[in-house]
Amino acid sequence: MSQKRKTKEEIVAEYLTGNYTYRELGLKYDIPFRSICDWVLEYQGRKPTWREKIACGWCYHQTLLIWLVTLRYAKHQP
Repeated sequence: MSQKRKTKEEIVAEYLTGNYTYRELGLKYDIPFRSICDWVLEYQGRKPTWREKIACGWCYHQTLLIWLVTLRYAKHQP
């Protein structure tokens, strides 16, 4: 099996060995490291907290966009 053709479960198992970071596995398999973070949390049966999202490197720009839209909406409220 090619290194690029591993399943989610195999990649999660490789992460859980403790020998690799999300970023290292992302580079190794050409997969966004945020996806691997999601898979690991899904495997553990839980949803990420906002701190875990930041630790996993979730999209800063998406968070910023939500914050800006919220502020803009709040300014237009009577």
